[in-house]
Amino acid sequence: RIVVATCGFKIREVTFRNGIKATFIVHNYRELDRLDRYETKEPETLEWIENEISSGDVFFDVGANIGFFALLGARIADVEGRVYAFEASPHIAGLLKENARLNQFQNIHIIPSAVSDVLGGVAFYESPAEKFGMGSLAPQFNAASLRVESITLDEVVRREGIEEVNLIKVDVEGYEAAVFKGASVLLEQQSPVLIF
Repeated sequence: RIVVATCGFKIREVTFRNGIKATFIVHNYRELDRLDRYETKEPETLEWIENEISSGDVFFDVGANIGFFALLGARIADVEGRVYAFEASPHIAGLLKENARLNQFQNIHIIPSAVSDVLGGVAFYESPAEKFGMGSLAPQFNAASLRVESITLDEVVRREGIEEVNLIKVDVEGYEAAVFKGASVLLEQQSPVLIF
């Protein structure tokens, strides 16, 4: 169901297969199309998240995009759990923040940074509108780079004092190896479920 809001964007309520609901803000038809296709485009990811997250769990969503999986995870993890949603694209991170705020989640932490094996800044290449959500640390689409913050998952675990990460979903357009390299301590000491 789509409701047209007074300020020109649309509110889309999604009911996941397990009956859990979340609401998303969409600003254009490309975002709406992407949101509508998540369930059919990535059914295995959706199923893993539904089956692997429980109340009280910690979920890292690396490459969270507008928050489809992060919001589902936050709803399942409930107030006892925590979701860390990482998004390198400044534009999309803004949409992710709007969606988390719209759903009034207190257990979702938006981290507007690239996740890699280095701390500091890295070059990021935004995708054009027709390739929404496909920005990358690799040069592509003849786009100029912009500097974004970069963090490692090991650093997030250390800073936040996280004792156990239960699930890590990584979708970073070909830079998954760098994410895992920056999570070497986490992966040596814990056994989270990995989706990539």
